[in-house]
Amino acid sequence: MGKRQKSATNTSRTGLLIVHGIGEQRQGETSEKLVKGLSRLYGSDVQVERGADNLPVTLTAAGQTVRIYEVYWADILSGERVANTFRWDLILSLGWFPWLNWKAGRLPRNLYSRTLVVLQTLLLLPITLLLYPIYLGARILAQFAGTIFRKSPPPEVEVDEDTALARLAARSRIYADRAAKEPTWVEEILDTFAGDVTNYMAALGDPQLLAGREDLQQAAVEIHQRFYAAVAAAEDDGCGEIQILAHSLGTVIAYHALTGLVLKPAANLPNVKTYQLASRLTRFYTIGSPLEKIRFFWPGTISEKRLDAFKVINEQAAAIPGAQPSESRIRWDNFHHAFDLVSGRLKRFDHWGKVTNHAIRGSGGMIRSHVIYESSPTFLEIISAGLFGTTRTLSQSLTTRTVNRLSSIGENLLLPLALLLLLIVGILMGLLTAFLPGYFISLPFRLLGWDAWVNTIQNFFAVIMLIVIAVQATFGVHKTAREMHRLWANRQQTR
Repeated sequence: MGKRQKSATNTSRTGLLIVHGIGEQRQGETSEKLVKGLSRLYGSDVQVERGADNLPVTLTAAGQTVRIYEVYWADILSGERVANTFRWDLILSLGWFPWLNWKAGRLPRNLYSRTLVVLQTLLLLPITLLLYPIYLGARILAQFAGTIFRKSPPPEVEVDEDTALARLAARSRIYADRAAKEPTWVEEILDTFAGDVTNYMAALGDPQLLAGREDLQQAAVEIHQRFYAAVAAAEDDGCGEIQILAHSLGTVIAYHALTGLVLKPAANLPNVKTYQLASRLTRFYTIGSPLEKIRFFWPGTISEKRLDAFKVINEQAAAIPGAQPSESRIRWDNFHHAFDLVSGRLKRFDHWGKVTNHAIRGSGGMIRSHVIYESSPTFLEIISAGLFGTTRTLSQSLTTRTVNRLSSIGENLLLPLALLLLLIVGILMGLLTAFLPGYFISLPFRLLGWDAWVNTIQNFFAVIMLIVIAVQATFGVHKTAREMHRLWANRQQTR
């Protein structure tokens, strides 16, 4: 993005900070989705000014001009920097985190009951464990598809004895090694999407969580610096009012930045950056936000005391003669979709004022619901009122509503069936792995004709393997979870 020139102060200007979500985002991608949605709402009544690289810089409608400042951070967690960084040990450990948080006293008793934490833990443990066979199923199918469509010739092999059987055995070893080590598109997706969450959160914990990946240990700090740079750019451009639109993981980043999470606090002094922002912030829009879940798993990253600046601003606004008792200068609108498994109502984030939750319906099922907020009539109506001071309603035809409803039904049927298929494939592979040792050990007895021993040996080793898997899935994962939880807890206590 081209460098903005500092202008004279004009307190009537509004700056909109846009913080995108996970994945290999292009710069301006989230901004373009907002522009497209507002263009559907206003038609030709909205003007878009573009700057360097044809990125939207300003939006003008109803006589109001809004300057756009994108907090672009995808390049910090992308490419080779995040290759092979997705952490299965972390994902499997997460099921234990709520209970460990409760035992450590990190979940406020007035917000989380013991019964709730126990029930959620009992639900999360099997879900997190089932994710791994689903991954195995996806990886196996990806490898199978890659083998079919791969254009490369069979690998060259060197053998001591040049026979067909020797060459076949050597090639089989190569293919087996590829199957075990060669990444597929499944790993790439995990690294660039789910890995954004694990890498960002790991960067907020103890450096040991990213041991060997020192280039990622400052990732959270670098991302927050981008946020503060966008705030500074808005101030330099004379924006007396700042609004924030954040999506998905971007809502977590924005919240952490507002609380100054990565900034070293001065002794008994307010955080200057957050106080400066609090005096200008008027609207906070969160779409597809996992903040409620982040608080449940990583409560140490949610510090309400750091939001005292915003609370003071709201209390001062409420004290103005004629103001309603519940009126807030800073309004927080949270948009969540019933089928979006990432988002949800924000029920425990009312420190600076009440969060207004908006349930989005239609326009996507379990597959697309997380990325369609900018086209929602409810969202567009509320953000247009906040940005331009006018309220417009986007009407959808019966055909559009019908197509959206049918596509949502299709997605809600397709995704569970696909996950079930992957789960079955993954479990079958796990069972095959459990039975193979016994099969190979029993081969000599089979050749000798001692059939009575064959089944006994196979069943014995199969049971042993299944017991080992069960023990690792419970006690092993619990031990890893306690160590990882300690690393996060230690780091957060020092902030």
